[in-house]
Amino acid sequence: MNIFVRTNFNNKVGFGHIKRVLNLLNNIKRKKSIKIFVDQLKEKNIIRSKFQINNIYNKKEKYYNQKKDAQLFLKKINSTKNSIVIIDDYRIGKTWEKIVSKGVKKIIVIDDFYNRPHYCDIYINSKPGVEKKIDQINKKNKKNCKFLLGPKFCTINKINNPQNKNKINSLTFYNGASGNVLIYKKIIDQILNLEIKNININIIVGPLVKNSSKIDKIFAKNRKVKIHKNLSNINNILQNTSLLISSAGLVIFESAYLNVPSIFFKMSKNQELLPQDLSSIGHNFLLKKKDLSQTKKICLLINLLLKNNKRIRQNFNHCKLKIDGLGSKRILKIITTKNELKNENIFRKKKYLNDDISFSKINDNFINDYLIFRNLKINLNNSSNKNKIDSIDHYIWWYKNLNKSIILVKKKSKPLIILLQKKLSLKKKSLIFPSMISCSNKISPFDTLKALKFQNEYIDNLKLKNKITIISVTKNNFFSNQQTKYFKFEQIKTNNKLFKLAKNYILTKNCNVYIRK
Repeated sequence: MNIFVRTNFNNKVGFGHIKRVLNLLNNIKRKKSIKIFVDQLKEKNIIRSKFQINNIYNKKEKYYNQKKDAQLFLKKINSTKNSIVIIDDYRIGKTWEKIVSKGVKKIIVIDDFYNRPHYCDIYINSKPGVEKKIDQINKKNKKNCKFLLGPKFCTINKINNPQNKNKINSLTFYNGASGNVLIYKKIIDQILNLEIKNININIIVGPLVKNSSKIDKIFAKNRKVKIHKNLSNINNILQNTSLLISSAGLVIFESAYLNVPSIFFKMSKNQELLPQDLSSIGHNFLLKKKDLSQTKKICLLINLLLKNNKRIRQNFNHCKLKIDGLGSKRILKIITTKNELKNENIFRKKKYLNDDISFSKINDNFINDYLIFRNLKINLNNSSNKNKIDSIDHYIWWYKNLNKSIILVKKKSKPLIILLQKKLSLKKKSLIFPSMISCSNKISPFDTLKALKFQNEYIDNLKLKNKITIISVTKNNFFSNQQTKYFKFEQIKTNNKLFKLAKNYILTKNCNVYIRK
């Protein structure tokens, strides 16, 4: 059986397509049975491959459309019906695949989007959260297409006994194979000016970056900055990294596999991810490209994450999907099987015997879900701050306020209410600042009271000296003002000592303040 690959790479599309194909095929023993086809192999030195890489076009030709490319590809491979074709190229879709499928056994597509039409036998998409799009993906593919969805099918280089070796604060900046790393220059300059003790900065320059020599000149005189070029893979750098700052490409899987805390930026359309989906593999910090302009806030976040590095690294032990480096073997086992594959029932509906409410403490992997719920209309209406909170401000708040506990209230396994308890010691008093966030725009008063009853009992059981609970309620929130009487809170006036003491920690404008001892 022969395997033919149609992919491409250049300074516009990057190196990701061919990189994940090579990671997949490296697990095949019969290397001679594999041929890879690209448009034009100009930069031969950047691909260190054991496979035969061929040009589709000569110097005067270029890609025109799917139909012509498919016809030329079939002539090049001179295939038999026993061949497999793997495609990793955004330009190629249903039209190309229909033509080529007549001359080969299987068409396998690797993609990052869920709304592109295909005509393939096996469809692979490893993006976190893509499993939720199974219905849309199914409609865009031919009948009986088999779907390999989610991070467990990501293709990365497996390392024996991966472990982080760094003993000092080590920052690594990366912007993909073709991305300009100088986009981080202002951040790097400010980090160096902060004079953080024992800090080193790695800058990984991708093989397709054009301004490589300019990068050398800018950072040449700084001993704390080390520039890395011509790397076949970046795992050795990642293993010695405390915090990675990068575009959200394939490195999201490599860094998750190596348990490297990271801040990712969505630099292109194919990097569109939901933050809560990225949290499923242990990464909790996802920002937009435009956020790079907020240099001071990013540097503050970097400093906070370095200080809490051990805690953040633990998130990989509690994530939903652990990247294990076995994605390539899973795919190859399915590709080469002689038996028909069956699609897994990804969403099995659970049956619930009753409407019981459950309570559980949450960890840092809930950080992005918390933000989504915090920005719901019901919570904005009940808050003195009516504006939606940005991700970067939320991340900073989360790690600046570590003296808090968060409890998630669920009903039928679905998030219902978030209970937050912030603890402070001020002037020999233990002050508790509880708050509540709705996870839905419609919650029954009975469920709310049940959650608040649990919260007050939880606070009562805290073994703290001179304990005082303080809450702030907007004056127009009739229900919350009424429930304070039920839980025996007393309203205090603006001239009260406790009011003045708590003023820096709660909202007081257009709010009533209550205490409970």
